[in-house]
Amino acid sequence: MSSPVLLRQGTEIKEVTVGGDGAKARRYVIVRNPEEVRRDKAKRDDIVAEVEWRLAELKNLADVPHEKAACALRSHHVYGRYVTQTPTGRLTLHREKIKTEELVDGKFLVSSSDDTLSAEDIVLGYKALWRVERAFRDLKHVLDIRPV
Repeated sequence: MSSPVLLRQGTEIKEVTVGGDGAKARRYVIVRNPEEVRRDKAKRDDIVAEVEWRLAELKNLADVPHEKAACALRSHHVYGRYVTQTPTGRLTLHREKIKTEELVDGKFLVSSSDDTLSAEDIVLGYKALWRVERAFRDLKHVLDIRPV
């Protein structure tokens, strides 16, 4: 495992190789972007504030509407992961989940089996690929291209 390397704009990378040497070796590059850390935290804080508000609103509802609203909140694709149900059936904020997600703020993982590329080249190649895919998606939208 290598020590973190600082790229431009404060982005840090760390390389880990798994599986020994040769063709079976797999290289993983962990990337941490401080700007993304701030963005992820702000987004999660907004979601948690909304969940807290919805949990407070649940207390004002009667039996059947309360059950429906509680089920809707638990099954919501964004808010549901921050809600947990106690053994008594009460919904609460899942604070452990929030702490766990804070550990991965601003991080992503890139995998490669090419041992000729440096860790920086792998990350920059991934980011370039992302830009190409985004440009193609924008082009498809403008031209209204559909799959064949």
